[in-house]
Amino acid sequence: MKFNSILFVFAHFVLFSNCSSDDLKNEIPKIGNIPDDAFEQALIDLGYDDVLDGKIETANVTQVTELDIPGYNLDIKDKIKDLTGIEYFKRLTKLNCSNHIIVSLDLRSNLDLKEVEFADNLYQNLVNLNVSKNIELEILKCFRTNISNLDLSNNTKLIELYTYENLQLSNLDVNNNIALKTLWCQSNNLSNLNLSNNTNLEFLDCRFNTISNLNVKNNTKLKHLSFWDNNISNIDVSNNLALQTLACMDNNLSAIDVSNNLVLESFGCGGNQLTNLDISNNTALKSFACENNQITSIDISKNIDLISLSFSNNQISTIDISNNLALEYLVCENTPISNLNINQNAKLEILWVNNNPQLTSLDVSNNASVIWLQCYNNNLSNLDVSSILNLSSLNCTSNNNLTCIQLNESQLANIPPAWMKDNIATYNITCD
Repeated sequence: MKFNSILFVFAHFVLFSNCSSDDLKNEIPKIGNIPDDAFEQALIDLGYDDVLDGKIETANVTQVTELDIPGYNLDIKDKIKDLTGIEYFKRLTKLNCSNHIIVSLDLRSNLDLKEVEFADNLYQNLVNLNVSKNIELEILKCFRTNISNLDLSNNTKLIELYTYENLQLSNLDVNNNIALKTLWCQSNNLSNLNLSNNTNLEFLDCRFNTISNLNVKNNTKLKHLSFWDNNISNIDVSNNLALQTLACMDNNLSAIDVSNNLVLESFGCGGNQLTNLDISNNTALKSFACENNQITSIDISKNIDLISLSFSNNQISTIDISNNLALEYLVCENTPISNLNINQNAKLEILWVNNNPQLTSLDVSNNASVIWLQCYNNNLSNLDVSSILNLSSLNCTSNNNLTCIQLNESQLANIPPAWMKDNIATYNITCD
């Protein structure tokens, strides 16, 4: 008996002398605790457990690589509050636990994680998310939570980060995340954003913050840039030659130079303090909106691929769109424009020309593709829509001199319910 005892002690000495302290720390029990009934029920539904008793055989989950347990279709009583037990999933590479009511999420034991989606946390209860040990992490989605602090200093392999609509998040440090390609951080409480080290960045959306300075000179791979609704008064995009989308609406810009952005396809700069704008070099543009500025003229003759154009609430009194044959969407509201020639724009489908008091005529005879025509509160005296066979929506109210609207026989027999006119106006096949 004494000899056997000595062997037993010796065997344990050899075993433990070959184990590091980390190995001992990470050793998991045969039976683990799952204190949250909703979490355990989710594991039962996935076949990893069989009895709702607050316990689980850890051997059933240690080799699981993907765990998908979002609560989008669950009643509130079935939402997970506590994810204790996630530490048993040692080989987990992908986790989705969105739309629950989890307060704290500690993933330090899940060292193989590459993708985490923890979003739409109901009532935005999350106050702590610890990914400091997840150095393999490549994709992190933690939007619409109540997170106020996010330490990403160790996550140097991070490629995609989605941390938006977290109103308590006032600081975001991505200096160490040099592999980052996609960053969505809109609708937080950020006043600063340093991107000088993120030279691989291709997609940036930092809308609806209070950022006053944004330097993107080092981000030469940027394809999509949106900083809509911040406090930015100056931006230099001359180095961003790959830029395809630029959304800088509702800032304090008095000027912006996009002459180097030759592959730009979508450009929105409304709600600034611009007085002039040159887009003659941006021949790839398909969508352009500059509403709510102080622009007096705009030359779009070289932007022949334009599909969408909006220049409302400017001081533009005349515009030539005869070269823009691809145009399908045109919005021109609250301007001093007196003449709008759309005879060449046969592909127009959406036409809004409202609140232009100098506009006395509108010829839509060549615009048979229009399905939505808004031309209220102008000074029109005649309107002929008889050539527009599929016009489903029409509003020509508040044109005091418009007494007759000319239709074809089919239209007159079937006035669509979405058509609106003044009481003094009539629909007729012939208007004098």
